Amino acid sequence: MYKAASSGRVETVRLLVAEGGADAASKNLYLTESTPLHISSSNGHLGVVRYLLSLEDRVEADGKNALGKTALYYAALAGRVDVARALLESGRVDVNGENGAHRRSALQQASYWGRYGYDDTIPLYGEGGERDLDLYFAEYSNGTVTVRVLLESGADVHQRDANNFTALYLAAYVNGTKTVRLLLNAGADPNVRCGRQLWSPLFVASFRGSVDAVRVLLDFPGTEIDLPSLGGYTPLEAARLEGYKDIVKLLLERGATDTERNLGDSPRPPLETNLDKEINREQADLDYLEIHCTPQQREE
Repeated sequence: MYKAASSGRVETVRLLVAEGGADAASKNLYLTESTPLHISSSNGHLGVVRYLLSLEDRVEADGKNALGKTALYYAALAGRVDVARALLESGRVDVNGENGAHRRSALQQASYWGRYGYDDTIPLYGEGGERDLDLYFAEYSNGTVTVRVLLESGADVHQRDANNFTALYLAAYVNGTKTVRLLLNAGADPNVRCGRQLWSPLFVASFRGSVDAVRVLLDFPGTEIDLPSLGGYTPLEAARLEGYKDIVKLLLERGATDTERNLGDSPRPPLETNLDKEINREQADLDYLEIHCTPQQREE
């Protein structure tokens, strides 16, 4: 059942349920107790998803696997626009539901992966058996479309996850300019302060070298160009510390205050970024691997 749903064989799924007595909501105990709805949503098999949703008395549309994640979450992660729309139109899913240990919503996850997605033509494992997710996760545009669909369904742009991140912060983090613009126009606060160090979207974009996101944020009315972090750093100082001369130039041209402090001798705490980077990279790996690969493969 799980294999048929995973490969999009809707007629096989129908036969297994109607004539074979298969459980349409069966949990794959070897793959994080994910259901056929989880895997078909992740893989973008709309026909299977629609059929499973039609079995209202047997399939829980908003059911969570052992990791606390829903089908809508996986559809948002993979940029499966039509699947996300079908799940939402069923009226049986919570658009703002929290998922996993990070308590991340579908909107937050789609915003983070707004410029990424799956390229199914690229094998997950190379000839030597090595895993190359950076190659597998290719440039993709459907994530931003998914963000729009979620917003139209009432997704909360102000919602925070367990890391104190909002959708806008995550989009700025990955330089997702289309998503940043979309979220701002939907009412997201350009000056929201996120994470343990209370970084603004402009701050994290400046630190990450996301020059396009910086430009979009600066163009949006009301963005505070000198809004400091908890440690007292400004976006300009973050860009300067990381050596992003193009962002430093842009911020100065837009009126950023240049303190010209000797940051090397500053008593303020260092910029805490490694944890945030690890959280997001690790989350990206696990989100895909957890329902597609066996425990042995995930350890490789």
